[in-house]
Amino acid sequence: TFVNDTSQWKTVSRANVKTADAMVYNESGHGHIFLYKSGDGWGSMWAYEAKGCAYGIIHDLRTATSAYKAIRRAGW
Repeated sequence: TFVNDTSQWKTVSRANVKTADAMVYNESGHGHIFLYKSGDGWGSMWAYEAKGCAYGIIHDLRTATSAYKAIRRAGW
């Protein structure tokens, strides 16, 4: 639900993502969220994400398809 939540989050340009912004998507009831740390918002970026019980929370280099949008906590 983060994709459409405007009460606590605002959409930001992927070109202007900052540390602690979230990258989110939700399509057809399937979605994911991860926290951006650094890098290129349209290319390779360092991120923190939960990859499941077997992995836990990881810090890794990754990319995000165009289905993801960047959001920032309101007031930050």
